[in-house]
Amino acid sequence: AITNFGFFIGAYFLYRLIKKNNLNMNLGTVLISMMIALGLGSLAWHSYRITPTLLMDEIPIYIFIAFAFYFLTKSLARSHKLTIIISFFTALIYYAVFAYIPSLNVFQGAFKYIFVVLLFLILSMLIVKKFGPHYSLILPLSLLAFGVLFRIMDLYICPVFPLGTHFIWHILVVSTMYFTSIIILRLGSLQSTLD
Repeated sequence: AITNFGFFIGAYFLYRLIKKNNLNMNLGTVLISMMIALGLGSLAWHSYRITPTLLMDEIPIYIFIAFAFYFLTKSLARSHKLTIIISFFTALIYYAVFAYIPSLNVFQGAFKYIFVVLLFLILSMLIVKKFGPHYSLILPLSLLAFGVLFRIMDLYICPVFPLGTHFIWHILVVSTMYFTSIIILRLGSLQSTLD
């Protein structure tokens, strides 16, 4: 639960970065709000485990993933309608895979995040090809991949070492959100220039 305060620290540093570099504050406020919401939800779930707090923990991360996917896809497609269509079919594939292949829902849902890593890796390659390496998502995706690894390891380490490794997952998720937000803000500035 303590490591969830990392989300608030990440939100603070993201705010400072936005102010220092005069980035889009409206877009920044959305990103910061999602980071804070995830921190509050995760803190609630890890402090008091009931269904509402589980939803508070899970929904904000799905919102952030959906927002990031939409924003990054729109930067490539340059079309609101096409982006919605792509987002809809991607969500449909995600739902079909994990709803109808129960064997994938193991390791506390870790495979769902592996799906996200692969999806954003494809997006990253397309973005780098179009806009250059300055907009690469390799760093946040690497952090998320390591986070998934520590999330899985926790299932086996926790019975032997009670502190486990789940707290490392939290720290790496914060870092992933922070660096992904920076890429989104950079692309937001670039889109403003292009428009």
